[in-house]
Amino acid sequence: MFIRKALQVLVCLPLVLVIATSAGHQIDTVKAADCSGLQAAIDGTPESGTLTLPAGCVYRESAVITKPITIIGGEGVQIRGSDIWTDWMQREDGRWASSLTLPDYGPANLQCDPSAGDRCLWKEQVFVDDAPLTQIAQGKKPAANQFALDSERHVILFDNPNGHTIEVTTRKFWLNGPADNVTIDNIIFRHASNDRGAGALDAGGDNWTVENSSLGYAHAADIAISQVTGTHLLNNEIFGAGQAGVVGNNGSFVIEGGRVHDNNIEGTKPSWAGGGIKISNPRDIVITGVEVDHNHDNGIWTDVPNTPQSVVISNNRVHHNPGDGIRVEVTTNANVFGNIVYENGWDRKKTGIALNASSDANVHDNVLAWNYSGIQVRNPIRTDKHSDEGAYDFVNNINVHHNTILDQELAGKSGRYALSWVKAYDQGNLYDQGAGNIGHQNGYYYPSPEGTADRFFWENPFSTLSEFNNTPGEKKGYYLTEQQKDEIIARYLLPAQPEPH
Repeated sequence: MFIRKALQVLVCLPLVLVIATSAGHQIDTVKAADCSGLQAAIDGTPESGTLTLPAGCVYRESAVITKPITIIGGEGVQIRGSDIWTDWMQREDGRWASSLTLPDYGPANLQCDPSAGDRCLWKEQVFVDDAPLTQIAQGKKPAANQFALDSERHVILFDNPNGHTIEVTTRKFWLNGPADNVTIDNIIFRHASNDRGAGALDAGGDNWTVENSSLGYAHAADIAISQVTGTHLLNNEIFGAGQAGVVGNNGSFVIEGGRVHDNNIEGTKPSWAGGGIKISNPRDIVITGVEVDHNHDNGIWTDVPNTPQSVVISNNRVHHNPGDGIRVEVTTNANVFGNIVYENGWDRKKTGIALNASSDANVHDNVLAWNYSGIQVRNPIRTDKHSDEGAYDFVNNINVHHNTILDQELAGKSGRYALSWVKAYDQGNLYDQGAGNIGHQNGYYYPSPEGTADRFFWENPFSTLSEFNNTPGEKKGYYLTEQQKDEIIARYLLPAQPEPH
């Protein structure tokens, strides 16, 4: 009888394996016994231990991490902020109503793009066979691929839910917590009704590593890395966020590899950090080797000063973002190099690489193709809205060199430049000799002869490279031959010509 009871206790607890290391220390490795109780499994894992989640498990709960831990997902492990709703009734108007109701989440602390109405304020989410539906205003009648809430907060669908998996988001986050030294590896995260400033996955301590994972469909940001040091995001897919894929504030971290794409799907106003990666007050950051594409609005965006500050944006593939591909704003000590940047800026008349009110930046050895504009250095006034940013009314020590810029003159598309230096503040210093702002040895490609449109800007627009080469904005700039252009396109897998715009 005692043996039987002891076996029953063992079945209910996670399996703990003790492994001796070569240094004589012990590392506790825990394998979850089943697919229930994620928080309990985390709590039952020893400090600095490893929790391995069984393959195929889907955890529908949120969990808090309060100690150093490594969590490894077996194949297909998921953490979802939604529940499956199965009880639906057809109404007289043919639409379908849930028997369950949602609590009142309150409006999100976001500002919506005027073209999207108030959608970014609504935290509710519904998915049919893992595809998101678009929410419309409460009390309205949804059409195909839409949902609404009625006055009692039942979910109303247009499409027949029978035969489909209907998931309704009921939780605000996936994982968060104040612990340091946390590793999360190989987990699929989906669906969260979070608000601005809090990621659905929120690295709350120093030295978090999130790797080989897929994060999608948080209402605000998929992941937040704020007020932390030593965070690493490695080889993750981050997509479908209602506001931005990655947000951060006052942190030191590395984002390396993976893909950040199709974020800001809920119509957040781009100036409210809508887009791919938005980092404010960066301290010491590296963003490298990431594909950043189809985010609305900017792809990679650093903003707001810090002291000291070091920003490296290198070897990324940044494309099809309707705002700036890479935007370095009110930032010092930025090194932007080795990036492949194409087909950005078309919806907003923006640029491939933008340096806005920034100083001490080195922009070099990037390849840009078919962006609305190539590289722009801009000297605006900041103190009109930010009284504490007087230093950023001035732009110093910008060096733009050895970049390759492919462009094409397009009818009806004026104000486009391959490289432009724009003093938007009449008391700015961009063109002053002592400011140290220079460009040199950049290569340009245009398929048409010079003289038909302006291509460069320094104090004034220039249609010829020889004129531009006589300004500090460019020295020893040159044109690429047709053969050189073709070699670049082949080497970097670029489109052979601009898409229709």
